[in-house]
Amino acid sequence: MRQVLPASVCTSVSISRTGLCRPRRVGMLLLVFELVAMAGESLGDEVLQTNEGLRLEFSDQAQLTRVDIGSTTLPLKRPGGFSVADHQRPPALVNLVPNPGFEEGTQGWRLEKGQTLDTTIAHDGRASMRLEVLGPEPGTTNLGATLPVKPHTAYRVGMWVRGRHIQRGSGGGPGFFYSELDEQGRHVGVHQVGASVGPQDDRWVQISWNLVTRPDTRKLLLRGTLFRTTGTLWLDDFLIAEALDMPQTPLTGTIQRQTDGSLRSQARLPDVGVALEATYRVNGDAIHIDGVLSDLTGRDRALGLRFGLPLDLQGWRWYDDAEDFQVIEPYRTYQNTFACEAGAGTCSRYAWSALTGPRAGLSVAVPLAQGPRVYILQHNQRIPETSLTFFFGLTKDAGQNPSRAPFSFVLYPHDPAWGMRSAMERYYRMFPESFQKRLRYEGYYNYGNLEVYRPQSHEVAISNGQGKGVPDASDFGEGYEFLWHLHGCYDYHQFATDDRAMPKDDQVKTWLAQASGRRTYYTPEAETLKKLVYGPDGEIRYIFDTQYWRAREGYNLTDKPGWGLNCRVNEDPDISPFLADLTRKHLERYASKPRHRPFSACLTADAIDGYFSDTQGLDYRREHFATTLAPLTFGRQNLKPAIFNTIWDFHYKAWWPLSEQYQVVTYGNGNVPSALTTMPFIDISMIEGRWGRAARPREERFWRATAYQKIWRFWCLNTSWYSLQHPLDPKQVVQALGEGLASAIFPPLETVPRALGSIEPCRAAYRQYVPAIEELSAAGWEPVPHASAGQDVIVERFGSAHDGQLHFTLRNYADQPKQVLLRLDRRALGIADRESLVAINLVPGTPELLALEGDVLAARVEADNSRAFWVGSRRQAAARGLRQAGVVLDKIERLFATELEPVVTGLLEQGRQLSRSNQPTLQTAEALQELAGKLQSQLRTKSPIDLAKLVLRLRTQAAMVPAAILSVQSRAPRVIEEGMRGKSVSVAWDLAGESLGDPDRAESTALSPWSDLAASSRCEVRRKASGACTLEATLPVPAEPERSLLPFLLTYRGESQDGRFTLVTPIDVVVAESVQMSFQPDHVVRGVPLRVRLRLENRQPEAAQVRVKLAPPQHVEVTPLETEVDLPGSGSVEREITLNASSQCMLGRAWVPYTLHSTAANCRSRGSLFLWVAGSPKP
Repeated sequence: MRQVLPASVCTSVSISRTGLCRPRRVGMLLLVFELVAMAGESLGDEVLQTNEGLRLEFSDQAQLTRVDIGSTTLPLKRPGGFSVADHQRPPALVNLVPNPGFEEGTQGWRLEKGQTLDTTIAHDGRASMRLEVLGPEPGTTNLGATLPVKPHTAYRVGMWVRGRHIQRGSGGGPGFFYSELDEQGRHVGVHQVGASVGPQDDRWVQISWNLVTRPDTRKLLLRGTLFRTTGTLWLDDFLIAEALDMPQTPLTGTIQRQTDGSLRSQARLPDVGVALEATYRVNGDAIHIDGVLSDLTGRDRALGLRFGLPLDLQGWRWYDDAEDFQVIEPYRTYQNTFACEAGAGTCSRYAWSALTGPRAGLSVAVPLAQGPRVYILQHNQRIPETSLTFFFGLTKDAGQNPSRAPFSFVLYPHDPAWGMRSAMERYYRMFPESFQKRLRYEGYYNYGNLEVYRPQSHEVAISNGQGKGVPDASDFGEGYEFLWHLHGCYDYHQFATDDRAMPKDDQVKTWLAQASGRRTYYTPEAETLKKLVYGPDGEIRYIFDTQYWRAREGYNLTDKPGWGLNCRVNEDPDISPFLADLTRKHLERYASKPRHRPFSACLTADAIDGYFSDTQGLDYRREHFATTLAPLTFGRQNLKPAIFNTIWDFHYKAWWPLSEQYQVVTYGNGNVPSALTTMPFIDISMIEGRWGRAARPREERFWRATAYQKIWRFWCLNTSWYSLQHPLDPKQVVQALGEGLASAIFPPLETVPRALGSIEPCRAAYRQYVPAIEELSAAGWEPVPHASAGQDVIVERFGSAHDGQLHFTLRNYADQPKQVLLRLDRRALGIADRESLVAINLVPGTPELLALEGDVLAARVEADNSRAFWVGSRRQAAARGLRQAGVVLDKIERLFATELEPVVTGLLEQGRQLSRSNQPTLQTAEALQELAGKLQSQLRTKSPIDLAKLVLRLRTQAAMVPAAILSVQSRAPRVIEEGMRGKSVSVAWDLAGESLGDPDRAESTALSPWSDLAASSRCEVRRKASGACTLEATLPVPAEPERSLLPFLLTYRGESQDGRFTLVTPIDVVVAESVQMSFQPDHVVRGVPLRVRLRLENRQPEAAQVRVKLAPPQHVEVTPLETEVDLPGSGSVEREITLNASSQCMLGRAWVPYTLHSTAANCRSRGSLFLWVAGSPKP
């Protein structure tokens, strides 16, 4: 007999350990009897069932009459299936705002200074409210309405706005917001939700939102503002109204079994003017539904197509993401969406949903391969109904889909124990084509040719390869050869003018036409004219940073002021083939070169999502409809058909097939949820800004979920890096590395020296975190961890146990450290019951094995930080050492490819064969140690230091073999901070194990990339208790070190019963600067000379004479350029100098390089001083 779970079962529940509701026995039989009586016998004439027991029954009118998952019958309250809503016939709204359009003057409104009734300009009717800040100083003025509302209720709120001569920038501008308030007027949830008006003057724009009020909400505040700016803003037709559901018309018709076992349904409703065809087919664990919605009227339509399952799921869980869920309560609606311009005003963030009960889990999902669609996945307990709604704009002008819209989605069960994580696991399995990982190694940098690897010198050259690069590139991981960069869906044009008023469209088109032919390096102006995106009234659309720039300000690199027009464009190659042809030319040029490896070069693109085209830039231009492959959507405000994503066609038609043909990497920057639509075409995705500290858990989980096992990276901590008016603290960079570790997100690189002056203070952290992220990324993230840690610490799994690549990360988002116990599910992970397990801490990456107690690993996770561990048997740990040694050998081959000779190539192949050994032995490890020495001596390179560092890393991995086989306990610091020049540092390395042999007969050394440092190091082994010893080392720090970080490798060579062995531990000594310098103050005004203090602080106890030589950047003058200073020991001195940034100097952050000369060798150094250049006396 089937288990029946009606909604009323969960009105009287107990909560299990997992938090899921379990029905009490009281009344159970009666409840089951009532539901069975209500449902009766099966009404369905046709049945579909998957391998895992998802079973659907349909009536002869194509309505869904029963849903089963295994032995559980879901509580279907009425027949379900397809229905349609005509958004051009919405229910009437009742506006709660009194006098919303100011037709009764100012009655009911409280005006502030600068606010007046305007009866000459109105959106509708005879009046509007005018808000004005005349200037010249910026000011603020607000106008708002606060009305009582109900909790758990859908509302539509908004207003019409119009601007003129509003200045933007420096945090100021127009703003429009709503806030939810409790009975006492306190904010509920987020402080406010906002939007900004577009840059065009004298045009009315509607601002509106759909929202569902929170449980504590009792009031809504709706307001418009001019904030810290000047200009004029008109407000009209305020709206706060309860949002009524769109009337749904069931699409009933016929359903028939096909010869292949699928079901085909047809519905034709002349009264509504639509027809629907849909096919249901079983594919493994899921039921796939493919269909087409067609218009019968020949008119433009704005339709919502819904597939509804009228399920009463009270007490079930609705998952917002892999971790966050809500228990379904009466009368509430559950969805995870982002705001957009299309459809109902929101679109689902994920392509899948997860609803989980005590014994069953149900998912509805949309395949990414079908292209961009506007849809909402939700559960509405008020109806009740689980649904998927597509929002289609139908028009005969859509050349590929005239008056029709194809669609696909799937229904499938998931494991209720893991909720959305199980739903994701099955989604990736169903649609592997959307998550294909084509990369051959875990490289991550060189976006936009801003992080160039120079194989001749092994430097990473920052910012287009100009200037001196950062040495020893391997410390920062690997990148790709750059081929070409695409500006995703925007063309920038700078036009010189003294007129600060936003130019009219006709003027812009004239400028573009007159300038045609002048620009050839990117998109010519004539091509921009073809691609321009239009708004609903035919107006040109721009991205948000279109503005008037002063000379040498922002994007204006010229000496003349003018308008910087960042035009939204549609990159469909069938509209303009210019960029597709240019891409092919770059690829053909690359293919003609000899000796290039597959997927070792990259195409990069900004705004892989279409630069917020979903939220700010729908394309209403009719001639563009003819070539787009995806069906259209419609504008939420205007109900006109529009293209939702303006770059998807370019990815699908050009970028992806060309990259596949020429085997190059696609690399894109995307900051918004709609990037999910284009993720199938991107090998490496990057996020430029962050969503904010409170959103980090959801954000990091989202990016990893969208990429699955592909590479993600941060470009910077957040977009404020671009406007920092002070140097960044290196600790913030290390924090970013720790944050990314949990989800294997690679770190910033190019932006670090821009914000910090140098990346050197962070080098030691990169040397630890990047190899760890590489290892996690290569193992591959899996959504179901089969492990837990408690205390709200999130566990992620990478790799699996069967191949020895099982990894776990722990993420603590709290502001306090947490001591946790990582508990493994052996059976689910495929680990033998009695097998002893050990763990390796990936950061710091020392050969230290931690023994698990049964299935439990104890770990401390610092505040807002992460830990990462490899877990397996000791035999697997030894095999991991060999495998990682092979990874280093492959890296040497790639990084030194231009310098390899046959003898070295042979050595690398020998090493790879050793690393592939199925039975790790001490002899194999010793052979790798010997091979490492040969590599270093026989590879003739111009970059011996970088080679030596990689050889030390190779030795470290090889030494993991004896550490695992001999059960050695090893403990030593990974980094020694503040190594003072001309001094030495002391290090103690503790070793313990019965197989260490006789410590008195052991050999101990310190290896270094510099032979003189190795020779002057001192190591001594001291015997401790039985089976234990300490290696004490003294490591020198030269007075004038060649690098700011000095890597050493301590070695212990002994002999056990099974043969000789070598144990090692890496030590990084960070060299401290003897003299620190700064400008005080460090802000100057362009064109205004300023006397500042140059402060020097001596951190050495000895006095010193130094000569400071400054080398200011272009358009910055310093007087004097050189200064002699007598520095007291452990003291400071200040000298006055004059700084003058000319009117042609770029505004914002600048760095002034310096050189310190001194008779004291430990005081000689180079660096950069921070300087902020402002454009007015108020920076």
